[in-house]
This record gives sequence, C-alpha cells and structure tokens, in this order.
Amino acid sequence: MIYAKLTCITTLVAGCVLSMGTGTAWATDGTSPQAQADALGKMVTSADVPSSLLVDPGWEFTTKVDRYDLRFELCTKNGVAIEGLPAPIMHQVEFGETDLLSDPISVQQNIWQFTTPSEAKRAWRVMQARAKDCSGTTKEPGDSAGKFATQVLTNGTTRAVVNGQPGIWTHSLYRSGVTPSGEGGYYVAFLLDDAIQTVEYDFAEGTVLPESDRWPVKKLAQTLANRWLAGGSTSPPAS
Repeated sequence: MIYAKLTCITTLVAGCVLSMGTGTAWATDGTSPQAQADALGKMVTSADVPSSLLVDPGWEFTTKVDRYDLRFELCTKNGVAIEGLPAPIMHQVEFGETDLLSDPISVQQNIWQFTTPSEAKRAWRVMQARAKDCSGTTKEPGDSAGKFATQVLTNGTTRAVVNGQPGIWTHSLYRSGVTPSGEGGYYVAFLLDDAIQTVEYDFAEGTVLPESDRWPVKKLAQTLANRWLAGGSTSPPAS
C-alpha cells in the first residue's frame, strides 16, 4: 500500500504540497486538503497503468482552481489550440512525469470539475463538436524561427461507454520537422455527472499508436471514469 501525506503551506498563493513515495508536487488551489485527498483516492494509481504502455518513472498530483484558464486542449491545429470550455477546478494525476531532457512516455488523468451537471453537459457538447476539428495534416510551429513540424490529427468516438454514452478520442502524430512538444498523444474523454474526465497518453515523437494498441488506454479511461462515479470502488483493468 502507498501512503500519501498532504501538507499545506501559506504563500502569496494558497497551495499544498502532496508527497507520495518519492514524488512531490505542488498544487496551487482553492480547495481544502481533504477535498484534494478525496479526489486523489478516486484517481489513477500505478496498479492501474498497464505495463504494455511502457510508462516512464515519475508521479505527480496537482489541483488547480481558475474559472477562466482551466481548459482542456483537444489538439493544436496549425499553431492554434482547439480547447474545451473552462472548468472551475481541475484535479490531475500523471505517471511518467520526469525531469529528463527527453520527453517521457506518460499517462495522465484529469478531472475537470464543474459546478453542476448541466454545466458539465454543456461543456461536453462543446467538446464533442470541437473534437471533430482535430483532423487532417497540419503544420505546427517548431522551437526555432521558420521551422515547422508536420502533424497528422484524427478523432472519433469510443465503443467503450460510461454513464450510458460513448466517449471521444483524438490522436496526434508528428511525422517530420522540428516539433514544439517532441511527442505525439492519444486522448480519451468521458462525461461524468458534474465533471469531464480526460486520459492522455503521450508517446515519443514519430511514434504511431496503432488501433490495436489503443484499447488499453480506452479501457483504462473507462475504468477510471466508472471508479470516479462509484466513489473509488472499481478495480484496475488487466495489464
């Protein structure tokens, strides 16, 4: 069993430090330590992450509160971010968060918490519509002037169902050029009662995540969404 210790501090911005094993993370927030601990207790653990995903070492938990800036980025298209609506609170757990110079392989669960179920449903409808724009071949600005990366975007809906409806997914592949992030990504989102969950799997530049290898990510996202809805009582998926 892994024990988490939550220690609050007072700074210019209210914040908490959450330590778990060898990982330590700052959480700039407006929620209580108990609320953060309750959220963490319903979120992804190391036992949940399939070994087939080859996630790098590292762990981080963060809670953020900002009514206007907490937006999920569905994709970047020709240098412009396609985002969802802002959420008041976001809880995030990431495995594979490291200080290495190379981009790690990581999996990240975000819970975008809204004030009411109706707000979450409205945000979900917007996300469904905007996800459809994450398609085609794009040119993304690189990390130096005049350099670009070629990105291929696809999207769709999941066969996996949560709360009576399928989720949505987007896939980003950088094929050539100088990338702004050095990685591709596969994102799966589900609507919860008063929240939207996103699970993000980031992999190495130039790597394609074949259809046959996407199911572990979708299954993980489905399991975590059902766990959140059940208050933390569902089992991890098989590796």
